[in-house]
Amino acid sequence: LKRAHAWMFVCLNEEKDTVIVHSTGEKGQKGQEAWDAMAATGDAPVIFIFDHANKLYKIYKCYDSLPVKAKMPIAAMNAKIKTHFDGTQKEINITEASEFTLKYFESRI
Repeated sequence: LKRAHAWMFVCLNEEKDTVIVHSTGEKGQKGQEAWDAMAATGDAPVIFIFDHANKLYKIYKCYDSLPVKAKMPIAAMNAKIKTHFDGTQKEINITEASEFTLKYFESRI
């Protein structure tokens, strides 16, 4: 199965009242190349839908070190959109910057 994008970055808009697809990976990206592109999006709390080994995974990235004010909106968004991504194989929670690596991700799947 060929997907249009290797990954999708889902977050809240600036007003924090609408879920948006902020950016997507380029077609054909795989493995470390796709992961590096995801990592380049920054440290903001977000949700990624990641196509890895032809399976979709939901990655919930919200670092424990962030202030509560930054974490609460994304936590509420995560709860609300679960039914929209019910085709994902598994949800991986990333709570520390050191965990946001392809190696860590692969150890959790």
